[in-house]
Amino acid sequence: ESLPLSVREAAAALPPLDRLAKAYEAFGLRVLELVRPHAGVVKPQAAFFEQAGPPGLAALQRLMVAAKELG
Repeated sequence: ESLPLSVREAAAALPPLDRLAKAYEAFGLRVLELVRPHAGVVKPQAAFFEQAGPPGLAALQRLMVAAKELG
């Protein structure tokens, strides 16, 4: 419920764990874009992704790949 409504609505049609993982990933990607010019290191909160089970861990992995690609 703490994520922006637009992020939550974008994944509304998915099953619950997939919806949660997609929302966390979308939010994390946006944060990466915003902090890129200002932060040399980011540390995602893995516990958020873990609560979404396997879809969440896959989303965390994609987020970490994206962070590496952004430098």
